[in-house]
Amino acid sequence: MRAVAAFLWLTFVASTASAQTESEPEESVVARIFWKGVEELNLIFKAVGSLGGSPDAGEVWIVDLNDGSQRRVGGTDLMWPVLAPDGDAIFAVRDGDVVRFGLSGGDEVPVENSADWRKLIGVMQDGSILGIVEGSPRARPALIKPSAELELLPAPETDEDRRNVSLLLQQDRAYADDRALLVRRSARGGRGFDVFLVTAPDRQRNLSDCGDERCGQPSLSPDGEKVLYVRATRR
Repeated sequence: MRAVAAFLWLTFVASTASAQTESEPEESVVARIFWKGVEELNLIFKAVGSLGGSPDAGEVWIVDLNDGSQRRVGGTDLMWPVLAPDGDAIFAVRDGDVVRFGLSGGDEVPVENSADWRKLIGVMQDGSILGIVEGSPRARPALIKPSAELELLPAPETDEDRRNVSLLLQQDRAYADDRALLVRRSARGGRGFDVFLVTAPDRQRNLSDCGDERCGQPSLSPDGEKVLYVRATRR
C-alpha cells in the first residue's frame, strides 16, 4: 500500500508541476498541492456558522449518515480526527503530534511529531495528510506526504490566504455539495455542544446528541457517508 501511495504522490506531483516554470520555487509547488488537496476534499471557503466553544481533547466517535448509528472508535485526549480514503485508517492530533489508528481498533501509531500540529484538515486520495501547524507569527498550512515526510507551506501573507487559513481553523466546515458541519449549543442539556449536519437553511440534523458533553471538531469522510467528531466530558 505504501508503494502505491508513493506512486500516486509522484504522479500527482508530476501533473501539478507540469504547469510550473523552471524558476518557480519548490514551496510554491507544495502550496499548489495543498490547496488542490483542499479542493479534492470538497471543502469550500465559506463562513457558515460561528465557532461553538473552544475545542477540547476527547474520544473519537463516528456517525454513519445512512442509518444514523454512531460508536466510539478512538481513545482519549485526541483532537481533529479525519478518515483516510480507505475507510479504515483514522488520523488525529494528540498533544500536537499526528497519530494513526484503525476504525476497527488497534494501537495508535505515531505519524509525525516534528511540528506542533494544531488541526488536521483531511486525507487526500494518494494518502497525503493536510493540516495546520503552529507558527510564528501565525499558523501555517502543512502536509505529510505518503512517505511520512513533512512539507511546510509559507506563512500566509495575503489577505486571501490569511482568510482561507482562518476558515480552515474553525470547527465549522462548508462543503461544495451545499452541506455543512456546524458546532452549536447542545439540543439536550444546554451546557454542552452538538454537531449538526446542515443540508439547507431550514434542514439540520443533530448527529451527536451530546447533552452536557462538549462535542465538536467534525469532519466528513472522503466518501461523504460518515462523520467523525470528538466527544469531551465537561470538566
